[in-house]
Amino acid sequence: NVGVEIAFSRDVYSRLSLKQQIEWIAQFTVVIHNGGDDSYIYWFMREKTALITMDWYGGTNDGYSIHYDSDNIEFDPLKKTYYYYMTRDDMQVVHSNDTHRNTRFDSKNVYRYRLDAQRLANYAHSALLWVETWNGWHNTFHKPVKI
Repeated sequence: NVGVEIAFSRDVYSRLSLKQQIEWIAQFTVVIHNGGDDSYIYWFMREKTALITMDWYGGTNDGYSIHYDSDNIEFDPLKKTYYYYMTRDDMQVVHSNDTHRNTRFDSKNVYRYRLDAQRLANYAHSALLWVETWNGWHNTFHKPVKI
């Protein structure tokens, strides 16, 4: 079994100092993250850990998603990043009268994403196997049979 902790960015930011946020994120082996403005947490994860982050999907991308941080974090040899891709069918536009938000970069507040349980389980299993191999562990994680 794999332990799971669910946290929301707004709660982490409002309740924890930056030092506490760094200490908190460092405890995890695999983090599933929604991407966006709080992707800085990746830099505070320990070596030999993995991050699954959501790609940003916008209507101008011809049906595929993109990731803005790839030039920084994708090639880190001490950690692994998996990008959960999004398609046009995975997102729903959220309409708002907020004129201050930048709809091009404020993806968490402009779109709501639907995650596919089986696809996310495959990403999580891949990340766990990568961590297992990198750390020299054996038969630690098993692919879930039923989602």
